[in-house]
Amino acid sequence: MVELLPCVHEGDFMIRVDELLTLADAGIEDADLAMRRMKLNPEYIEALKASNPRDWDSIFVTNTDRGHILYDGRHRREAIIEKKLKEIKATCQQFANEQELIEAAFEANLTHGQPLTFENRSDYVYVLHKHHPEWTQKQLAAKAHVAQSTVSEAIARRAKIEQEAKQPTQAGLPGGEKKAREEAAPDLELLEEEASAPSTRPTIITEEDRLRKEMQKTTKSMAREAFRLLSFIHFCALHVSSRKS
Repeated sequence: MVELLPCVHEGDFMIRVDELLTLADAGIEDADLAMRRMKLNPEYIEALKASNPRDWDSIFVTNTDRGHILYDGRHRREAIIEKKLKEIKATCQQFANEQELIEAAFEANLTHGQPLTFENRSDYVYVLHKHHPEWTQKQLAAKAHVAQSTVSEAIARRAKIEQEAKQPTQAGLPGGEKKAREEAAPDLELLEEEASAPSTRPTIITEEDRLRKEMQKTTKSMAREAFRLLSFIHFCALHVSSRKS
């Protein structure tokens, strides 16, 4: 079990990327759930690589007896590695226990970066329920930013998956998780509707968000210019053809 320690740095500091641990590396409970949504997006990484790391927001880490654990900023870390740089700007945050750390990782995903899917939100509700069994469904819904009506379905779905995990493997998924997901399909549809519903929480624009939007605008602009060029070439070709005839 990893021991969480006080931060040794105040404010931003530079840290070697090869010294950073993931939640899974440190053996943090439920790390697989917190990291499941974090499949690296190549477009994010390429946009970051094209920008100056000095302009990036700091990654967030926490100090432990095994080193610093990264819980927010995997795309920036990957971009630094691909740029063949050794250090990245970081901010340390101290946590009282592993539960607070996991919740912070989920919260970071709620406020910026790639949007959480209905499955991610379901996992967050389940983790919150495990950490705070005394909380009401209303409290869980408010913390996870989901409708109260989806909380019980999310908890039941995750509990079913864990129960099926104890049974023999089915169709290539550990412990029959495939079967549990299929049986929980109505619950997933409710969560998907909630995930796509307009959010009332404040939007926090980060460097990654800004770069992604700029890249999308640039792509659209290039597509429009390419269409105009092709139209002009086609017009010229028709004009030449008509003169020859």
